[in-house]
Amino acid sequence: MRNLLILLLIFFLSCQEVEKTPLKKIVVDTNEIVNSKKTNKKELIGEKFIFHDIKTLADKKVNSEILIGKPTLIIAWSITCKSCIEEIPILNELVTKYSDKVNFIAITNNSKKEIRRFIRKREFNFTHIINAKEIHNDYNIYSFPKTFLLDKNGIITKTNIRGITYKKINGKFVKRNENGEEFVRLIDKLL
Repeated sequence: MRNLLILLLIFFLSCQEVEKTPLKKIVVDTNEIVNSKKTNKKELIGEKFIFHDIKTLADKKVNSEILIGKPTLIIAWSITCKSCIEEIPILNELVTKYSDKVNFIAITNNSKKEIRRFIRKREFNFTHIINAKEIHNDYNIYSFPKTFLLDKNGIITKTNIRGITYKKINGKFVKRNENGEEFVRLIDKLL
């Protein structure tokens, strides 16, 4: 008897008329979502990197005007990101090599207190922009590290460059390059 009731319930529910959404409407809505934000790195190339009045670790208010005049390397990172921390020595070497010719900016959602505590233990010679949630949202930064290389006009020329690269050998990822060659090659191109 119970099985019969379940079958009847399924039958009646399946006979109900369901409001149908035209396929064209679904496609349009999906396109609106995709176009509402820059969702892939190719779309960001050629765009100006913009942010408004945000504080650095040194309590200085800055905006995207600091990106004008020199090429800029921006890295979005977090103190909990192991890959980010592994790349810091390479990034510091870049600062030493190009300090007068390139802007180096690190953006993070971490607080001033967290970054100061981190930097006391590990040298990281970038200009640090803290509590950068707005920038993370504007540029869809949801994983770390994420890098942006900008030309002297603040235009994004490349994204997702890595100082340490990996290759897959026998199903495992193995470090292939730990010297930031890709950074050097791309920065030299902009100078």
